[in-house]
Amino acid sequence: MNIKFRDRYSFLFEKKTYVLLLAIGILLRLAFMPFTMMTDLSHQYYQFSYDRMNDRPYMHSVPIIPLAFPFHYLMMSAYSLVIPAESWYDATMLAKAGNITNPDEFMQRTYVIEESFLSAGPVFLKIFMMKFPYLIFDLLILFLLPLLFSRNEDKRLAFLFWLFNPISFMASFIFGTYDVAVLFFVVLGLLCLSRNRIYLGASAIVFASLLKPYFAMLLPFVLLHIIKKAGRLRWKQSVLFCVASLTVFFAFMSRMLSNILTLIDEVWPSNYILNLRTQPFPVIYIFIVAYTITLLSYWYFSGDSFNAFCKYTLLALLSFFGLCLFHPQWFVIVLPFMIFMMVEDRSTIRVFVIQMLSVISLLLYWENHLTINLFAPISSGVLNFPSIQETISSFMKFDVLMGLLWSFFVALTVLLIMLIIRSIVRDAKKGHDSHE
Repeated sequence: MNIKFRDRYSFLFEKKTYVLLLAIGILLRLAFMPFTMMTDLSHQYYQFSYDRMNDRPYMHSVPIIPLAFPFHYLMMSAYSLVIPAESWYDATMLAKAGNITNPDEFMQRTYVIEESFLSAGPVFLKIFMMKFPYLIFDLLILFLLPLLFSRNEDKRLAFLFWLFNPISFMASFIFGTYDVAVLFFVVLGLLCLSRNRIYLGASAIVFASLLKPYFAMLLPFVLLHIIKKAGRLRWKQSVLFCVASLTVFFAFMSRMLSNILTLIDEVWPSNYILNLRTQPFPVIYIFIVAYTITLLSYWYFSGDSFNAFCKYTLLALLSFFGLCLFHPQWFVIVLPFMIFMMVEDRSTIRVFVIQMLSVISLLLYWENHLTINLFAPISSGVLNFPSIQETISSFMKFDVLMGLLWSFFVALTVLLIMLIIRSIVRDAKKGHDSHE
């Protein structure tokens, strides 16, 4: 086993520097884990404590249980062996949160839950325990990504990129969202697909889609990839798997599909720029147009290679982030696909690094929620700080600033799309020349 490990990760042992960098990357994660959090982190676990305090079965009122809820249930069950579930939150404040049922007061409710969590110590230990599963999934991805490549140089790039990229670090160890746990199944699926273990790979990505609705954007490309491979695989098995996957997905996600439609409806920045109104039809959604063109282009103009699958999927993902409003932690879905482009075309590295930094600048759009309030575990007083929007508005218009930041991000996204299209055209020319 040790020999196999050294063969697969021989790039780690070429220089002691890489082992040192691995240690630094892990220490950075451990250093940030206990001290920051987004309100979502405390919100994901509060129901368990609330039900325990009131002697009710967990999630008794949830008619359809997303897979993420059992995950948090299992983790909280384990954590409660160390810290009793009843002591994770302040009971009085948690009862107040339970009485807030109006959807319009959702954010108010999450802050009440967070204050309840912060009022009941030990805060840093609890936050560390909540984020610990994300560290496991993060490290699993770290060691899975190099297996997608054969050359040590490419393996090293994938390894170091994941180790120090700011997006997954921010989502997992500053925000405390579970997107990295979902992404693990995508990376596992990609590894299987790259080795022609089609059904196992597709199953992993279907499972990821059940955990997070926006990962469903990957499914049409996965299913087309299966169909394209049907010449080498059994056609009936491929069709059966596609039908079964879609049936399970839509049956399980019937309640969650409205979230995807909401995302499509939240096109940024306004209906006049990115939506075209025509008669007699009310709206044409530009993202749907771009996604459909990308999907059909993959079907008509591409072969069945894994490389083509990754590039066209990346185009679709970038069109989503370039045209729609999104939460910054969702950007992790781009990372494994982008690594393939960086390995093939080193010129994309600088553009993507700048784009990741521009994603971080977009945190201002959510004002205190994704900036100052992240440090509430260190001092709950930051929850009472003045609004960032009001502070910025004292010397410039906040809307103008955000417009500039979003425009810069979209420009970088379009540039990346152009670079990917150039790569696809280059691949097509190589294929044409080889046939001749």
